[in-house]
Amino acid sequence: MISKFKKIINKRKDNSFGLFCNEREFVLFDNSKVKTYIHEYNNFFKNYLLFQAYHHFRWPLWLMSALNEFHRDFSPITPPFLKNIYHTDYVSFSNFLSKTNLIIDQSGMITTDISKWSIETWFLCDDVLVCPQKMMENVVQRRDEETGIISTTVKTNYFTFLSEVFGARTNVDEAVITFTCQSSQTVKHLFLVLAIRPYTLDSIGDVHSIEYKNSHKIISINNFDAIALGISPKEVYVGNSQLGDINFKNKSNKVYCQNGMATIAFMYPVKKEGVTFYIRVNLTEDKPLKSVSINLESIKKDFCEYLSRMREKGIRINLPNTPITHWLAISKLKLLEVISKIIFEIKNANNTDSQLFQYTHIVLMALTRMGYFEEALAIMNSLLATVVSRKETKFCDVIVNSYLISAFSDYFILSRDTEYLSQNIEKIRIIAQEILNFMKKTEPFKKNIAQNSLAHNYLPQIHYYDLILITHAFSQYGYLCRTLGLFGEENTFKKEAETLCQQLTLHLNHLIAMHNDEQPYEPCALDEHAAYLLCCYYPFYLEKIPQNIIAQYAQLLEKFYKKYPIFIYSSGGWDVFLSMMVANNLLLLGNNTSIDVFNLFTNAAGTRYALPEIMNPHTFKGISKTGDSSSVAASIFLFIRNSLFHDKPERLELFPIPHDEWFRPKVEIEVRNAPSRFGKINFKVINTENEVQIYFLELPKFIPPDILIHLPFSTKLKPADDFVLKKDFGKSFIINGWPSVLQFLRK
Repeated sequence: MISKFKKIINKRKDNSFGLFCNEREFVLFDNSKVKTYIHEYNNFFKNYLLFQAYHHFRWPLWLMSALNEFHRDFSPITPPFLKNIYHTDYVSFSNFLSKTNLIIDQSGMITTDISKWSIETWFLCDDVLVCPQKMMENVVQRRDEETGIISTTVKTNYFTFLSEVFGARTNVDEAVITFTCQSSQTVKHLFLVLAIRPYTLDSIGDVHSIEYKNSHKIISINNFDAIALGISPKEVYVGNSQLGDINFKNKSNKVYCQNGMATIAFMYPVKKEGVTFYIRVNLTEDKPLKSVSINLESIKKDFCEYLSRMREKGIRINLPNTPITHWLAISKLKLLEVISKIIFEIKNANNTDSQLFQYTHIVLMALTRMGYFEEALAIMNSLLATVVSRKETKFCDVIVNSYLISAFSDYFILSRDTEYLSQNIEKIRIIAQEILNFMKKTEPFKKNIAQNSLAHNYLPQIHYYDLILITHAFSQYGYLCRTLGLFGEENTFKKEAETLCQQLTLHLNHLIAMHNDEQPYEPCALDEHAAYLLCCYYPFYLEKIPQNIIAQYAQLLEKFYKKYPIFIYSSGGWDVFLSMMVANNLLLLGNNTSIDVFNLFTNAAGTRYALPEIMNPHTFKGISKTGDSSSVAASIFLFIRNSLFHDKPERLELFPIPHDEWFRPKVEIEVRNAPSRFGKINFKVINTENEVQIYFLELPKFIPPDILIHLPFSTKLKPADDFVLKKDFGKSFIINGWPSVLQFLRK
């Protein structure tokens, strides 16, 4: 064990030592503490409780080596860390007010994203302990697309169990979990066991004390009132590193452990009529949970009605494809539930967390296109509150500034709130000027920056994705200046953006030329993050880069990656977020592979509607701690929205890749209150036996210069007085105007 542990002690350039505990945390030790820590860790592994955690998660410990996709090991190559790569899939839940999310893994284990403990549900059947994580084939989990309630069901020959999670607020933000268990006639004695365990999906060994306050039915963990029980248990058992794991012999309402391995179990007998009760879980870290009496049915009803009202706001889409409509509803809920969390993280960020700003940017893109402008504005204001004038601008500041400008301009383009723009242009000017000054200092750009902003790119060099992001920020700030009549500033930043676009175009042309059919393929010319270059088309639309070059580069990527989705070696799996952004690009380029990628991921998510950021291509399970990614949910929504219509400055495009089933006789499609750069878009498609009729409802704020419509079959457009047919491609048509109806004849 010690020899294996020593392998992941990594000596750094500053002669300190460290251990990667997970992707984001690096624990430093001085030389004198290394041996002590190894000794403690070795003893730690010997106790039975940690073995149980290992059995639950199957955590490997090794120095990561370079493995390709077809070895089916899917382990990251750098940096080395101790990581759970088995049970990382989870469903995230919030009461839509809290900055803390509840996490429910596939076996039904419950924790929060700030806790060091978890709640597991066990079953003691005639003195035999049954744990769901050891019988996953009997566990079914789903998220209700209407109510947002997350349920976990366990069915065996001996019992049936159901847990449901919904939100509430009493003196604190909280989640309510109900438990129902029924036994079969074959079981003489059945107990439902709630066990508080000293580990989560990515940490272990930080629970030093647990106390059950029987008079108030409150569970205090590490001296903080975290859980309230609806009914008192019949018996309580404890365990720790001295007593061993819970063996249903050590009765007590309190347990301590200096090694952080305190654990406790609450026993509920399941009688003939079964057992039903609830618990309340604190979703704050500063206010203790109080013992209060609640009306369970009333709270559940209020929560579901609140979600229903929130879901009905903004864009409404009716489609014949039921899974897509479910994803639309779930995507709304998943983004709404992280708003408080994002605002809290931004307020407490040190302005160097580029990953947070990247994540916030994509969430804002989705929220505004969903029509949640108030919620997006709250996030936007928290971003603007971080703006300060710096004496020295670093590369991380440039990346954060670029995301902020891109997010602000995107919000303005859809909201058209010129008053808000005028109020905040000075803050945007400050950060835009910082980017400009930094770029001038570091010319030539690529040679003078030994870092990049990509999550899994550990090479000390700039990546062209960063150049795309900065170029987009320049072009967007120029656009904002033009809106306010600041033509001098507009010209300055417009020229900078054009210069960078030329560099990007040359780079793309160079890569394409190196891999044409007449020359041997040289994969070393591309890196594993090459797909990020497609972002110059979507979401960072740079109109100065010709679309035909983007299309050729997309074909080159298919050769490099062998297939879609995108496998990233350094993270050890499919990058789901990047793959969905690539799918959005392929969709807008008219490549049908985009539909395959979308279907692959949404089918893998099942009825849980949860997708990780990094996915094992063999098991379709997550191998990262972001098991239910909101950024992936945002990209899923954007894909669905772009499938229906996409708004570029020069054109509104309907159905970039039209689905056959959307245009069959008697099928109807309706899009209502859909925000766009032209204002709210409303249209309806009615399919008859002889025609496809597209009704354009309500004039948007701005009439698009052109409208491009794609259909899955050749047809003929009936002429009318309220539009001009500019081009007819047989299956695609470009018109000018905002007609009341377009009638396409079926041939």
